[in-house]
Amino acid sequence: MRIKEPTLIAILIIFYLVGTVGILTPAYKNSFLALSFFNLILSFVILLFARKKQFFLFLLFLVVCFIVGIGVEWIGIHTGYLFGNYSYGTNLGAKISGVPWVIGLNWGLLIVTSASIVNKFKTSIYIKAVLAALLMTGLDYLMEPVAVESNFWKWKNGSIPLYNYVCWFLVSLPLQLMYFKFKLAETNKVFSTLFLILAVFFILLTLF
Repeated sequence: MRIKEPTLIAILIIFYLVGTVGILTPAYKNSFLALSFFNLILSFVILLFARKKQFFLFLLFLVVCFIVGIGVEWIGIHTGYLFGNYSYGTNLGAKISGVPWVIGLNWGLLIVTSASIVNKFKTSIYIKAVLAALLMTGLDYLMEPVAVESNFWKWKNGSIPLYNYVCWFLVSLPLQLMYFKFKLAETNKVFSTLFLILAVFFILLTLF
């Protein structure tokens, strides 16, 4: 079933707008935070509906992102060798050995949406991959204060280390290179809009 881009974008805007209002309303904050994993799942499903080409190969790539995402996060929380010393809270749902499984979806979602924004640039795939990885790292910078406040995850020393952002870039870069190398990147209004919605979402929650 093909759903038109404006419809998918409208669904995203409505859900994130409702989520923002709910989280910013003290009486409903905890209830909405507990449903955060659902918004991630919804976003991922819309990502699938919005895909225009090479759907099977796209799915395989998302599986790779899921495995890599869960793997690096497992290394992070159990050893501290990646990202730093942190652990996950309760508001991202069920976990696989301490890592919420929706985090695997999130890695794929961020790879795809950030790549969509830079794919329109007429430059080499290597520069595109670097730019997309930088966008992902920038979004993580916006995300971190909100995530800690929302009990998505917490840092053992109480502060977000610079090493976290270095690892975000170094992990996302090879995935971006793979995505562009196999010509999977597509300029997609739904993908790009989702990335921008996420950025605005975290900015608003940080400000208010």
